[in-house]
Amino acid sequence: MNYKYLAGFFDGEGNIGIANTLDKNSKNGSYWQMYVSLVNTHPVVIREIHKEFGGYLYIIPHKGKWKQAYKWTVK
Repeated sequence: MNYKYLAGFFDGEGNIGIANTLDKNSKNGSYWQMYVSLVNTHPVVIREIHKEFGGYLYIIPHKGKWKQAYKWTVK
């Protein structure tokens, strides 16, 4: 994988965030979790990133005028 291409791809399509996730087994009822994700309509690139770095791969179905998209996430 070309990491320069990946850096540019992430700059345009990537996201870094923090989510508060509900968890009834947690002492506080929730916990904070950092994630990194990429979403794109071209599955080849997203699948290559998933293969290289692991994580989760989701398919976001076609909706209205939006094309089917592919989401890669690492938590």
